[in-house]
Amino acid sequence: MSSRSKALKLISARLITLNGKALKASYRLNKGDLLKVFVPLSESGEKTVLSPYNFPLEIVFEDEELLVVNKPAGLV
Repeated sequence: MSSRSKALKLISARLITLNGKALKASYRLNKGDLLKVFVPLSESGEKTVLSPYNFPLEIVFEDEELLVVNKPAGLV
């Protein structure tokens, strides 16, 4: 299951809130928004472990407000 589909599943289950209210999947975040994500226990009852995807990305440009990344096709 992709990260996007996992996020949509959490949104549908109302496990992600935006500024204390249920989040709509179509909402575009704004500066100052507060997201809370409640990650449920796995089916075996253990805590879910989140780990970053270890993939080198080429940063083309970066400043205080903008980041441009050369992302390979197919990478979500």
